[in-house]
Amino acid sequence: MLENEEVKKLLFFKITKEYEKGELRNVVHVRDDTNGDKVQKVAIEDLYSTFYEKGDLRLYYYFQSLIKLSASICFMRNYKSI
Repeated sequence: MLENEEVKKLLFFKITKEYEKGELRNVVHVRDDTNGDKVQKVAIEDLYSTFYEKGDLRLYYYFQSLIKLSASICFMRNYKSI
């Protein structure tokens, strides 16, 4: 299932590290289906502040778990995931 590129594109969010304002930050690439599949980059720290203000941190914890999962998989030397 995960070898199909279309399925992976729909299931996973790309997470990268980028320099922003002189700091290295985790950035989530979010695809906006309402805007012609345009990709927006959102820093994980910005997600926390946004969802904290709304009083619902579930989506933030989801992205945080994805980062931890991908780090754990790469740490175990799973070459397909890297």
